[in-house]
Amino acid sequence: MIIVTGANGFIGSVMVWELNQKGLTDIVAVDSVGLSERNLLRKQKITKFLLKDDLWPFLETEEAKKESHLDHPYGRLLFHDRNQQRVPVGEQHLLHTKNL
Repeated sequence: MIIVTGANGFIGSVMVWELNQKGLTDIVAVDSVGLSERNLLRKQKITKFLLKDDLWPFLETEEAKKESHLDHPYGRLLFHDRNQQRVPVGEQHLLHTKNL
């Protein structure tokens, strides 16, 4: 499982596209803008779309825990903020205040 935040924006949707080009489709796409408002992911392959407030509850589910990898308890995480900077995986606390 790869989690991409900001996935329904320009940069995030390009990240999802790039992952798809590499054959990766087990992607949880997260954004503050729902797919009914704007859908930049309509041609991309993702496993699940979540609104930002649903991410942390999802990470506590058995489904998410089952999919986690040894490199991080929540799987492989790919965060970016609105300033187009990547947030290091070890700094997930920035997700609350900076990313979403």
